[in-house]
Amino acid sequence: MTAEVYHQIGGVTGALQRKADALIDSFDPAQQRQGRRLLIRLVGIEDDVALDTRRRAAIEQLRPTAPSELTAFDQVLDAFVAARLLVHGEDSGVPTVEIAHEALIRKWARLRQWLHEDRDKLVELNEVEGWTQQWLNFGTFLYGNQLGYAVRVRDKYPDDLDSTASDMITASQRNEAIQRRRSRRRLNIALAVSLAVAMVMAALGSWASQEAKRAIREQSNAEQQRQVAELERERAEEQEKKANRAAAKARDAASRAQRAAERERWARANAELAEKQEKLARQAAEKARAEAQRRAYLEAEARAEAVRARDAEADARVAEVRARRRAEALADEEKRRADELQRKLDGSLLPELPQPATAEAAN
Repeated sequence: MTAEVYHQIGGVTGALQRKADALIDSFDPAQQRQGRRLLIRLVGIEDDVALDTRRRAAIEQLRPTAPSELTAFDQVLDAFVAARLLVHGEDSGVPTVEIAHEALIRKWARLRQWLHEDRDKLVELNEVEGWTQQWLNFGTFLYGNQLGYAVRVRDKYPDDLDSTASDMITASQRNEAIQRRRSRRRLNIALAVSLAVAMVMAALGSWASQEAKRAIREQSNAEQQRQVAELERERAEEQEKKANRAAAKARDAASRAQRAAERERWARANAELAEKQEKLARQAAEKARAEAQRRAYLEAEARAEAVRARDAEADARVAEVRARRRAEALADEEKRRADELQRKLDGSLLPELPQPATAEAAN
C-alpha cells in the first residue's frame, strides 16, 4: 500500500471524526447525554481495549426508562442515522442499530475517552444483560450475592438497564421471597409438630412418650430426608447454573468469533480498497506519463516546425536577395542596351549633319 493510499484512508477517518464531533457539538445538553449513552452501549467491551468492536443492539433495549428522556433519545438516534454514523438493521423482526464504521471506535478520540471513563459501568451492565439473556432462554433466577449485585447495578444505573433486565431482577426477588416463605413455613410446621408431640407425650405418659419419641424419630427422619432432598435440589440447581454459565461462555466465544470474522471482513475490505486505490494511482501515473510523452512529442514537433519556419525564412531571404540581384542585373542589362541603342542612334544621325567649310575647300 502506497503512502498516498494511507494518506487517503487517514483523510476519510479524519473526516468521520470531524463529522461526529460537529454533530455532538450541535446537540443540547440532554441530547449530548443521550448521544454518549447510546454510542458507548453500541461498543462490545473486551479485556484488551484494542479488541473493542461494534455491537448490534435492539433499539428498545437502548431506550431510556425515563419518559422525559425519550424525545432526546429519538432525536439523537435519527441524527446519527441521517449522518450515516449509525445504521438500522433487523434481527428476527426486531429493529436494531449499530455503529456504521469500526474506525469510529478505533480512532475517534471523544468516543475512546467516553469508553475509558465508563468502562466499569459497561462491564457491570454487560454482566447483568448476560444474566438476563439466560433468564429469557432458560428461566434461570438470580440468588444471593448474584441477585444483590444485579440490584446494586439497577439502582446505580436506573436509566441504562432495559425493562427486560428490571423484570428479571424483580422476578428473582419475588422467587427468593417465595423460597424464604416456604422455608419459614416448613420450620413452623416442624415446630408445631414438635410441640404437638410434646403435648401428647405429657398427656399419655410413658407409652405415649415412646410413641412420641418414635414419631419424633420419624419426623426427624422425614426432616433429614427433606433436607437431603433439599440438598439434592440445590445441587441440581447449582449444576444447572454451571451448565448455564458454560452455555453463556460458549455463546460469548461464538460472539467473539463472529466479531473476529467481522474484523477480518473489514480488514479484507480495507485491503481491497487499498488495492483499488493503488490501481487507480498506477492508472493515473500511466496517464501522466502518456500525457508527458504527448507533450514532449508536441514540443519536439513545435521545435521542428520552428526550425522549418526559420529555414523557410532564410530561403525567402536568399530568394529575395537573388531576385533583387536578378532585377539589378536585368536593370543593368536594360540600361546597357539602352545606352548601346542610344549610341547607335547617335551614330546613324552623324552623316546628315553639314560638313565643315574646310572640308569643302579641300575638295
